[in-house]
Amino acid sequence: MNNDEIHQANYLIDQQLRRLEKDFLEQGGLREGMFQARLAHRRQNRSPYPT
Repeated sequence: MNNDEIHQANYLIDQQLRRLEKDFLEQGGLREGMFQARLAHRRQNRSPYPT
C-alpha cells in the first residue's frame, strides 16, 4: 500500500466510526432495541382481562 491508499483507508474507517457512533447515540444499542421490541410485543398481545 502506498501513502495515498493508507490515507484513504484511514479516512473511510474514520467516517464509518463516526456514523456508528451517531447511530448508536440516536438509536441505542442491540440490547435497547431488543427491549423495545419486547415491550411492543407485550403491548400488542396484552389480554384485556387481568389474570
